[in-house]
Amino acid sequence: MKPLYLFEINKLLKRDGTLEPEDHDAPAKNYRRALLKQVAAAKKSGKPYAYGREGGVAGRDREELAARISKRLGVKMHGFNLEHPDTDIERDNSRTMRYLKKKYGQDGAEGARHSFLAGQGDSRYKTKRGNRFLKRLGINPKSKRSMYRGSFPEDFKGEKQGPMGVAQQSMNRLRRAGVRRRIKAMQKQGYHVGGTFGSGHFE
Repeated sequence: MKPLYLFEINKLLKRDGTLEPEDHDAPAKNYRRALLKQVAAAKKSGKPYAYGREGGVAGRDREELAARISKRLGVKMHGFNLEHPDTDIERDNSRTMRYLKKKYGQDGAEGARHSFLAGQGDSRYKTKRGNRFLKRLGINPKSKRSMYRGSFPEDFKGEKQGPMGVAQQSMNRLRRAGVRRRIKAMQKQGYHVGGTFGSGHFE
């Protein structure tokens, strides 16, 4: 799958597609090219540059690269979390988790979150209740591939969509709405907003 890099964040505001797991194996030169173009555009517009970090984890290599490029070009940079607190799946009281609890119950909400995140390599949110729910659906809560397949059936030819696939689409629909709010808020503060995202994340 060919990675997509958004040079201008406005594309995110105009388009609406399914989020997919990030392709971390993309060549570093692609990131450098994307970031250089973003920071240069910020400098041309006379605005400070805001790097939106996906997943909300500060200090990753791409953000550090953005900071180095910004310093080299003489552009003030600010790193910020793209994830809106209201729709961040990692927050128990988020709008997203409340929606999942209403639709699937507490067990299903915990199972959906674990399957969604652990299928992509983050197993911090596993619970006994969530695991029991996944097992009832035929998803192995100890298998990254099984959880990924359950949450992202569209990535497997001929795979039918089950409850966790529906939950994934709901989570990402809410997430995109939150991300748009975060971006617009930063733009209102006068920032040129950018970032580097994986394949299909905000198509």
